Amino acid sequence: MGRPFIPLLVIALIASCSRQSPTAKSEDTLRIAIDGRDALVLVAADAESMGRGLMFVKDLGAVDGMLFLYDEPQVANFWMKNTPLPLTLAYIDGDSIIFQIEYLEPYDTVTQHWSTKPIKYALELKRGWLRERGLGVGSKVDLGELNKLPGIEDIKKRMTLINTNLNYIG
Repeated sequence: MGRPFIPLLVIALIASCSRQSPTAKSEDTLRIAIDGRDALVLVAADAESMGRGLMFVKDLGAVDGMLFLYDEPQVANFWMKNTPLPLTLAYIDGDSIIFQIEYLEPYDTVTQHWSTKPIKYALELKRGWLRERGLGVGSKVDLGELNKLPGIEDIKKRMTLINTNLNYIG
C-alpha cells in the first residue's frame, strides 16, 4: 500500500518545485513619459534586480517594460539569458535622452548589447513600443516621480523591486 503512494509523492514534489512562469503586475510601478507618451515600468535599482531583469517573465501585462537605474554613468551590457520576450532596449544618458536603441531576441545568450557610451539609465520595453509611437534616438525621457527624489538610495528605499513585482503563475 505504501509503494503506490511514493511515485505520487515524487510527482507532487517535482511539480511544486518546478520553476513557474512569472507575469509582471502593474501595482508597484513607476509612470514615466517619453516625449510626452506615458509608459508604465518596473524599476531595477540594485544589483540583484538589475541582474535578473525580465528573466523568466512571459507576460508583462499592463506593464510596458523595466527601467534600470545606475548610481553613476557607466558603459553597460545587456543580454537575453532566460528572457522569453522580444524587447527593445533604449540606452539613456545623464540628460535623460535616448542615444542608442538595440533589439533583443528571446533567449539570445550569445549577443551582448553594449552601450556605445556611459549611460545613466537603460529601458527595456515591449518590442515595437517606441516605433509604434514614433519615438527613438533623441527622444527625451521624463522620469516622473524619480526626478523629485534626492538620490538613488531613496529610490532603492521607496521603490518595490522586481522580485516583489512578479506574480508567479502556474
